[in-house]
Amino acid sequence: MRVTFPGPVALSDAQALEDGGRTAVFRFDGAALNDRPQVLRAVAVLRP
Repeated sequence: MRVTFPGPVALSDAQALEDGGRTAVFRFDGAALNDRPQVLRAVAVLRP
C-alpha cells in the first residue's frame, strides 16, 4: 500500500519512503489481513 502526502513524511511505520519522502510504502501479504487488524501510521508535516 502506498500513501502519498502533500509534504514530507516526518513519522512512519512504513518499510520505505519514496518520492522525496512524500510517499510511505507499507508492505504485507493478504494473509496478514485475515487474522488481525492492521494499523498503518504515517504523519506528514506541512510548513507554510
